[in-house]
Amino acid sequence: LEFDQDLIASKFWPMGKQNSIVLDPKRQLGQPVINETNIQPQVLFTLFKGGESIPFIAYLYDLDEKSVKGAIDFCNSAA
Repeated sequence: LEFDQDLIASKFWPMGKQNSIVLDPKRQLGQPVINETNIQPQVLFTLFKGGESIPFIAYLYDLDEKSVKGAIDFCNSAA
């Protein structure tokens, strides 16, 4: 969890801060997103399941490959 100045939880990192997935109520109504974007991990996971490579998905969304892998890991763990 990440707290704001009033000690209220402001962000939740379900897989730890080393992973790029964050739940932030100020973005996408608190749904999981890639940190510093509004891209939902399910979008990247769907492309990956459809046969697209991690480097191509990273290029397509202008992300690093670690973020794409984190999104895939998150979706696999949630399934």
